Amino acid sequence: MENALEGMARLNAEGRYLYANAAYARMCGVPDPLDGRCWEEFVHPFDRAEMSNVYLTMRSDGRSEGECRGQRPDGTVYYKRFRRQEDAGTFEGRFDGHYCFASDVTDRRGFELQMRQQMQALTEYSLQLETKSAELADANRMLESLAQNDGLTGVPNHRTMQDRLRGEFARCQRGAHPLSFLLLDIDHFKAYNDAHGHPEGDEVLRMVAALLTSEARTSDVVARYGGEEFAVILPDTDLDSALAIAERFRQVIESHAWTLRPITTSIGVACTTTYGANPGALIEAADKALYQAKRGGRNQVFAASADGKAA
Repeated sequence: MENALEGMARLNAEGRYLYANAAYARMCGVPDPLDGRCWEEFVHPFDRAEMSNVYLTMRSDGRSEGECRGQRPDGTVYYKRFRRQEDAGTFEGRFDGHYCFASDVTDRRGFELQMRQQMQALTEYSLQLETKSAELADANRMLESLAQNDGLTGVPNHRTMQDRLRGEFARCQRGAHPLSFLLLDIDHFKAYNDAHGHPEGDEVLRMVAALLTSEARTSDVVARYGGEEFAVILPDTDLDSALAIAERFRQVIESHAWTLRPITTSIGVACTTTYGANPGALIEAADKALYQAKRGGRNQVFAASADGKAA
């Protein structure tokens, strides 16, 4: 026992040391024998009440084990792992004392604490990384939205409209469904800007986009074509239906309660049933029809006919 690496001690029924080997004495920080000293002297004051309960458990169950803080005479605090076992000399219910086996686990506890701190730091870093990733995803979505949508009106921009038109054109061709396309121009918009200023003109553009979006079907695509022009893609829509939709757009915009002066629009309509060679031909036909609507007095809807004239 004296040469064992583990601390070993024997205590009497009152909890005083009868014997402690060198390893136990070194752990307790006492160079002299512990004979006659009470175990409570070497337990941290904060842990003495708990260890008293452990002592009582050992007396009733015959053994106990656990960890506690020890305190050396010089004030040094350490952690020790212990197991207590009732002395085999106990006879007919008489408690004659117990053996205690203990090891200094301060380094292990420090390592565990360090590991917990590192795990906590890692968890916090992971949370920060998740937050940054979410922020980056939001930023990417915002950038994607800015790349796809018009910054002033919020509707798809010219490039996005071209992409959507090509996609819808191919889809409608595969299914042999008609596809219609509208070009809408705000009448006398330059004069409005000159008279009321560009900020007021921007408000008109935003409102026109909002009115078109509110009246459009879920399958339709409202986009800003450029300047004061808007485009609307009408999937699975023949020419007659497209004319009816365009007329509804025109009336909604005209009847809106504009604050400075009435706003009207001219609209050109084209359908793949007549101009189905490619998306460019559809846009060109709608543009020609829009020109006819403006030349014919504005605030009206014209459709591109098969002979290349507007009707």
